[in-house]
Amino acid sequence: LESNCPIVSQCFQSATYSLSTNPNQVRTVADHAKYLLQLLDKIIEGDVDAEYLREIGANHVSLKHENGFSNTEWDRFQEIMVEVILKQDGVKQSKETSRAWRLLICSFIELIRDGFDAQVRQFRRKHSFN
Repeated sequence: LESNCPIVSQCFQSATYSLSTNPNQVRTVADHAKYLLQLLDKIIEGDVDAEYLREIGANHVSLKHENGFSNTEWDRFQEIMVEVILKQDGVKQSKETSRAWRLLICSFIELIRDGFDAQVRQFRRKHSFN
């Protein structure tokens, strides 16, 4: 995503990039890759609820204001993730497995996007009164 999306690249390069509510301070591409793998494991194990995923999205709202990050980037992330997973040998050989991965990815990215959108709306409402 970073190499295909200038806004995402800018987010990772930005010195002001901050996920203030995340105590782990996931900042770099490598940090995000590691976090994503851990998150997928937790999702598959059933250890993550919808609200947790929405919170992840909400934690990215500062990127909208600082770098112009939007749902376009979430959509592209989803597309790339599905594309990469579906290329794996064990996945591409089974229609059922491909479908399950596609549904899983689309579902959890949708929840992340929901949290992002809710936080953007809250920010707009808060600042529309000022």
